[in-house]
Amino acid sequence: MPAVWLRRFAFVCVLFGLVPATAWADVHRVLDLPSKPLAAGQRGELSLYLTNDGSSVETARIESEIKAEIVLNGDSEPIVLVLASPGGAGQKTLAPGQFLRVTYGFTVPDNVTGTAVLRLAAPPDTSGYIMVEQAAPAARQPREQVASADEEQRVVSTGKGFHVIDEPGHGNAFLKNLSVYRPIYFLLSPSPFDAKFQLSFKYQLFTGGEGFAKRWPILSGLYFAYTQQSFWDLHAPSKPFTDSSFSPELFYRAHLTSLGKRFNGADVDMQIGIFHESNGKSGADSRSLNAVYLKPSITIPLKHHLTFSLAGQVWDYIGSLSDNPNIGDYRGHASILASIGNPNGLMLTTQLRGGITTGKGNVSVDASYPLNALSFSNLDLYFYVQLYHGYGEDLIDYDKKDTRIRLGFAFVR
Repeated sequence: MPAVWLRRFAFVCVLFGLVPATAWADVHRVLDLPSKPLAAGQRGELSLYLTNDGSSVETARIESEIKAEIVLNGDSEPIVLVLASPGGAGQKTLAPGQFLRVTYGFTVPDNVTGTAVLRLAAPPDTSGYIMVEQAAPAARQPREQVASADEEQRVVSTGKGFHVIDEPGHGNAFLKNLSVYRPIYFLLSPSPFDAKFQLSFKYQLFTGGEGFAKRWPILSGLYFAYTQQSFWDLHAPSKPFTDSSFSPELFYRAHLTSLGKRFNGADVDMQIGIFHESNGKSGADSRSLNAVYLKPSITIPLKHHLTFSLAGQVWDYIGSLSDNPNIGDYRGHASILASIGNPNGLMLTTQLRGGITTGKGNVSVDASYPLNALSFSNLDLYFYVQLYHGYGEDLIDYDKKDTRIRLGFAFVR
């Protein structure tokens, strides 16, 4: 078993080229931007790493203020990063291989919403992506009376003012821990006429700044996730669901490093986890499996607002496979996922999954484009096309080969 895992891990490392890079002289600046969405018009923070990748002692200067810009859809908004780390500005000496982490605060422009690029004024290639959301609406002020009967049903008096009770997040203090995981879509296949839809989310169990996560920040990388995928036969008289898969998951995700300027500050991450997948049926139709996996990934910002991502995953089945003893021959033990695109435009994603020894597996190609980039300015959906070929798309027919083209819409891609 260890030898098998070593071969799979070496396979993924070769795919990524995870080998030591040649050291280069001078001090480089690498941005570590927040992974959670920021609010427009509100304060945000980022980390700036000063790294000495050379072979001699270098001097780094910590600036009290750094000019930068936030770019979205070709429009640029200037911002100023203000030093927030203790110790103040000044010169710092870095030994070979040493790095220094500095924290800066800034105010997000109130007219920016979406996935934007934050770029330092110098050097020009120090940049990264941030997600900006609309700021939460201000609390409502007390009023003499409610304007309409419909609004009266939505409002409850607390004696200190009025609060809307059907706004997102009302009464859910931990909603900020919930985020998307895999694409969420609804797709149709014309021949045969069927539907495929997927729901997926992840939940951060420990958030930074309080409790255990304050004492042990490493816990902030622990997540619970859930993904459900269903297949709906629309051409049959009773319109049955032919199969569904339910997959709870527990994983740990760690940010390993942000690479230097020759890789545009690319982010390298590692994820390790365990998941269960079953179709919830009994008897001869029952299918289930458990697996542990390792998943390194790299995300590289490119020119023209493009982003390239590459992830390799290896896994091994654990526990009983009595429902589907040879599923490993068709679903394999390794996969490669690659995507390229503009966060505000076209995105292409492809995944290869299968067994190295059996030669069986599957390939999928997904293309998506935001409808609000067309004339549908108020429709926040993605037009989604998916091509699937191979084995194992659903659990009940994992050993049957199929080819499908589906079209539809995605809420998350």
